[in-house]
Amino acid sequence: MIILRYLYVFMIFFSPAVLQAEEPIDVLSKMRSTYENARSFSMGVTLKMYGSSTDATPSSSGSGTVMMSGNNYFSSMLGKTVLINNDFEMILDEKQKAIIVADAPSTHFKKQKANGIIDSSLYEGMQLKFLERSAAKIRIEMKSGDTESSYQYIRITINPVNYTLIEVEYLYAKNENTVSPYEKAIISYSNILLNVKMPDTAFSNDKYFLKKGNKVIASSLYGSYKVIDQRKLPSTSEKINH
Repeated sequence: MIILRYLYVFMIFFSPAVLQAEEPIDVLSKMRSTYENARSFSMGVTLKMYGSSTDATPSSSGSGTVMMSGNNYFSSMLGKTVLINNDFEMILDEKQKAIIVADAPSTHFKKQKANGIIDSSLYEGMQLKFLERSAAKIRIEMKSGDTESSYQYIRITINPVNYTLIEVEYLYAKNENTVSPYEKAIISYSNILLNVKMPDTAFSNDKYFLKKGNKVIASSLYGSYKVIDQRKLPSTSEKINH
């Protein structure tokens, strides 16, 4: 879930002196807090994958949308749609023509998943340094001294005005721990909106599937898709006790 790890706001302005005193870890923490503390956010996401780090043209690319409001989450990217609302968690796979439906996760897990932008585990043990600091952007490079790391480096570009994410670039390491067939990936973020009211329909499952009694069935739009119900339904005895 590459995409599910990197996103981020709070309109805070810093003087050059204050900026100069900041360490890379401070900027990353503010970026994370921006998204964690946001009541809602939405953004466009573009992913480009390169077979070689020197390629000018991506071997594969795609674009999509990510939205979060409270405990509701939605993303649509590369043929997969993920939806979390108060009742369900859903993954729709266009390639497999399948809709997987599960119970809504706990509030803690939903917030963790929706805000799972850049968690601290991503840069634990990494060497951090600034590549660029200007009024337009901050670029930070993360490198690992571990020869078994999956990445040679991760470069993050951040908006210095509101600490939203502009771009993340990954250069994969060439070792046995690397499973990606690509050498480089670039994720770009655009049209970022924070703390705006989103319509309830943005997180409705009715477009994809409907609940009929104890069953869930595909909507007419996805009538040809197989529905895989992974919900934990109450047993007969539980129903009687309730």
